[in-house]
Order: sequence, then C-alpha cells, then structure tokens
Amino acid sequence: MGLDIVDELRNNADTEDIPIIFLSAKTTEMDKVKGLNAGADDYIAKPFGTLELVARVTALLRRCGSKNASCSQKPQQAISSIDPRGLRINIDARQVMVDNRHVHLTFKEFELLLYLYNNIGRAISRDKLLDDLWGVDFAGIYRTVDVHVKNLRHKLNDKKENPRFIQTIRGHGYKLLESNLSNGAK
Repeated sequence: MGLDIVDELRNNADTEDIPIIFLSAKTTEMDKVKGLNAGADDYIAKPFGTLELVARVTALLRRCGSKNASCSQKPQQAISSIDPRGLRINIDARQVMVDNRHVHLTFKEFELLLYLYNNIGRAISRDKLLDDLWGVDFAGIYRTVDVHVKNLRHKLNDKKENPRFIQTIRGHGYKLLESNLSNGAK
C-alpha cells in the first residue's frame, strides 16, 4: 500500500517533488530498497527513537524545505536549462528529457543528476554524494546512492555496461561523462 501511495504522489505534478520518508515495520534490506526504489527520500525502520525521527525530518526539510529548493550543497548554476547530447535538463522547471522523451524523476533523482552535472567529468565518491545530497546525519543504508543511480540510469535509458551518461568508478563512485556532453545552454 505504501509503495502505491508513493507511486501516486510521484506521478502527480502537484506532489511529485515533495520529500517522502517511509516509516515501516518492514526491516529487511529488500524492503528498504523497494521503498527507496519507489521514490522515497529516506526509510526508517521501526522501532526508532523520537529524536532520530525528528533529526531525519529536520535534515530532510533543511535540504528540501520547499518545492524549488535544492537538496544539493553545491549551488545551482544560473543556467535555466542545459542541453547535453540526447539529454536536456531544465533546471528552472525541474524537467528532464532524453531523446525528446519526458523523463519523470523523483526529487532526489533530479538532485543527483544535477549534482553530477555540476561536477561533469569528476569522479564523485559515494560518501561525498551521501553527505552532500542526503546530509551527514543520514543514517540510511550505504547502498542508497547505488539504488538511486540505478533508477536514474533506467529512466535515462543509460546502461551500466556501456554508459551514455553516468559512469561507475569501481570502488569509488560515479561521474557524468564529459565526452557525451555538448556545449550550449539554452
């Protein structure tokens, strides 16, 4: 039921960007991965302490306090949209297109893509991505970054084995490939 609600929220233009935290009695790694894959920004398994819940909600609101706020610690570029080869990111509208096809991204997926774009060609460690996008007080599972990258790749029609946009840097993290980007902001 919770997964269906997240799907419904993420597929509605009025609610697609709201931060979502799962509070669940389901504690297996697979349950957490399913929740994050569905579009949740965090997953807290019961039992949990009230202070932990308040800290996580506060951290999420601090990073994503409004619909247009950036969860990234890195300031957004002033460019309203960027047009890499086959990939178009409209920062102001928070929209992404691949091969002239609209791609629906969760709030966190968009922030991850934008963060990688702001660091084109640079290998970013998983730890750095976790700290900058989820916050240092994020106590979720370490594989959160990998799950979000996997979802992002799927939506961008990108392949891990033959990457078009996002390359895995084994044992380190990820980078947005510079060679696949064209010059030109619109």
